[in-house]
Amino acid sequence: VISCDELVPHKGGQADVYVSLHAGETTHKTKVQKKTIAPIFGETFHFKGTGRSALGLSVKVMHKNMISADVVLGTCEVSSDKYVFGKEVIESVNLQKEGGLDDAGTIDLKLKLDRARG
Repeated sequence: VISCDELVPHKGGQADVYVSLHAGETTHKTKVQKKTIAPIFGETFHFKGTGRSALGLSVKVMHKNMISADVVLGTCEVSSDKYVFGKEVIESVNLQKEGGLDDAGTIDLKLKLDRARG
């Protein structure tokens, strides 16, 4: 996860942002970036898959709420269909508000498919 940009703030013009990534049975979360709508993460996560069909990535950009439940700022799905094994790709993906109705900013991801070892 590289960064996000043009996020819609939760309240007060800013948000405490983190990203939740889910593929297969694995979920990873970034550290929270406080009081921003353009967080920079620079974090790396690894997911294991058995084939291209198992390599769909669900992404949620969240606002960390200290009092009540965290708030979804935007979501997207990333499919591995267009990636080549061993080649690193940086992609800017549009985020949608829940329900897919409105633009909710962008997320920049660096993606690389590696063949399973073992």
